[in-house]
Formats: sequence, C-alpha cells, structure tokens
Amino acid sequence: MPSPTIVITDAEQLRQWQQGAGQPWFLLLFTTAGCAPCRALLPVLEQTVQSSDQGLVLLQVDAGQLSPLAQQYQVRSVPQVLLFQGPRLWGRLQGLQTRRQVDAFLQAVMPQPDAHSLPVPASADIAGLRRAAAQAALIQSLLQQAHRPALLAEARQRLQQLPDELLRDPELARLQSLLHWLERPVPAGCEWRVAAHRQVADGHFNAAVETLLQVPQLVQRSDLQALLVELLNVLPDRQAANGYRRRLFALLA
Repeated sequence: MPSPTIVITDAEQLRQWQQGAGQPWFLLLFTTAGCAPCRALLPVLEQTVQSSDQGLVLLQVDAGQLSPLAQQYQVRSVPQVLLFQGPRLWGRLQGLQTRRQVDAFLQAVMPQPDAHSLPVPASADIAGLRRAAAQAALIQSLLQQAHRPALLAEARQRLQQLPDELLRDPELARLQSLLHWLERPVPAGCEWRVAAHRQVADGHFNAAVETLLQVPQLVQRSDLQALLVELLNVLPDRQAANGYRRRLFALLA
C-alpha cells in the first residue's frame, strides 16, 4: 500500500494545500532526519488518516530543511503535529503520541460526522482547548520567574484551581510536573542543586541538565539519577530530552 504521507518541499506547496477548494482538514507533521520519535509517530498518524472518514490528509515537513516554516509556526521541537482546516490552525500536539491520544485530540477539535446537525460541533471541547492553552501560557510565564516565591505560589494556586479535564492537557500536565520539580527541597550547601534549581527557575533547562550530568556522584547516586530523569520529563524540547537520555544511559552503562 502506498504511503498516505505527502512530503512538503517548499512553502508554496503548503500554501496550495491551505488554499485548496473545500477548506480541507490536514495534519502537518514537523520532523527532522535524525529524530527517532518522529519515525515512531509517523505510522501512528498514517493509520489515523487512513481510518478517517473526513478526508483527513497527512503532510510532512523537514523542519531542518524548511526552517522558515518551522519558525513561522513556532515549532521549536520535533515531532510536532499541527492541525489545519485550510489556512486556519486549530491546534497542535508535541512529542511522541499514541493512537489514542491522537484520536482524542482530533475528536475534541474536528466536527464529527454524526454531529452535523449541531450549530457549533464540539464547541465546548474547542473552548476547553483554548482555555487550556491560555492557562498554560500564563502558568509558564509564572514558572519562568520561579526564583520569586510569590509567583511560584501563584502558579501552584492556579494549577490547583483548574478542573481535572483541563489538567489532562499535555502542556498543563508538563507544567504541573515542572512545579513539583521546582518545589523539591534544595539541600543547604549543595552547590550543584542550587545551581540547577536556579537555572530551571530562569528557564535555562539545558544548562540545568548539563549541571546535573557533570556531578561526579551521578553514577553512584540513584536519587540524583531520578532527579535528572524527572527534569528530562519536563523539558519543553523533547528532541533535546531524548538526546540527554541517551547520554545518561551511556554514563550508567
């Protein structure tokens, strides 16, 4: 069976899809050549579009070769999937996803065939997605100033006040885990922990990971390894996180 994936080689080709007749729905997958999670996600998305009864199409872009497109859509890590209807961007998924996660995302955003009689299909779900995105942006801005206790407390309060259905949003779940990491006690006199905590609080995640990787006791201390793994799980750049995991496994081998 031929691949359902259409490879986009220039911006004009994407523009033609966005301006196509009938305002088609399509997934735009940003990848890079050496990205293992991208290769794992591609067949998941192909199965999704092949089973879709709404004419869903899968387009693939190499973010390295078409970096202006990646910058235009603020794609800073791969894999990343953007959902369009014609020129309109409806939402995005970041990182490796299961088929269930992809289906749940599409069902929340796209109007379903059996709901065509409703005036605004899935409007509550769409409003929920927008609210989740707005809350995530606000909480992210608070956590980026986590060296200020009052702002850290405000981020915690806002997360605690969110309903469970919003906390299932992947970005809000990541921010909740990041808050837990920042609230871990920092032992007095432990210079590398103080440095890593400050770097994360300032939003310098990669620098914090490098700090922890350079600790001489890393191989012997399982608690330090767990601290590092928890930090990798909340890195916004999933491609970088996977690279750091390989370095950690190499050190522990």
